[in-house]
Amino acid sequence: MKRCFLALPINDKVRSMLSQLQDRWKKSFPMASWVPPGQIHLTIKFLGEIDDSLCSALQPDMSRIASGTPPFTLAADQPGAFPSMRNPRVLWVGIQDSTRCLEELAGKVESACVKHGFPPEDRNFHPHLTLCRIKKEHSYFPAGLHSLPAGDFHAGSFDATRLILFQSILKPSGAVYHPLATFPFCRSEE
Repeated sequence: MKRCFLALPINDKVRSMLSQLQDRWKKSFPMASWVPPGQIHLTIKFLGEIDDSLCSALQPDMSRIASGTPPFTLAADQPGAFPSMRNPRVLWVGIQDSTRCLEELAGKVESACVKHGFPPEDRNFHPHLTLCRIKKEHSYFPAGLHSLPAGDFHAGSFDATRLILFQSILKPSGAVYHPLATFPFCRSEE
């Protein structure tokens, strides 16, 4: 069994900006578990614990979806929190998808996963880049996330050019993500 998810990678410029934001927020959340900047990604679908045969069975569909998807650009901005700004458990930076290509991709991935027996997602897709997770006992923040030093934050944009199937290996020091398969998007002909 492997703990897996499907995600889009981000570029180094966005990663650097997110790392700077993490550094500004660490004093406000010393008990948080911060995602190492090199592991920040945009999750499309969390698959959970799956066996090797299901992992293999998903790959042709993911390849078909990716090969029919042209590259698109996304913007990373608007810090936020789940479940709320006053009681954050996850701090994140939102994704702007002006072309709606990401929403379309997520829908196709979701449909393919349901076809393979995964239960349909019961929440709306909310694209974001997770910066940290906060333990419940340390999650009350009366001033709200608005009081954190972020200013008018924009991490920049990145091109979505491939979908990656990752394995998440849980270790005492935190999760380590290992790419199992990469599915390139189609290239537009110019």
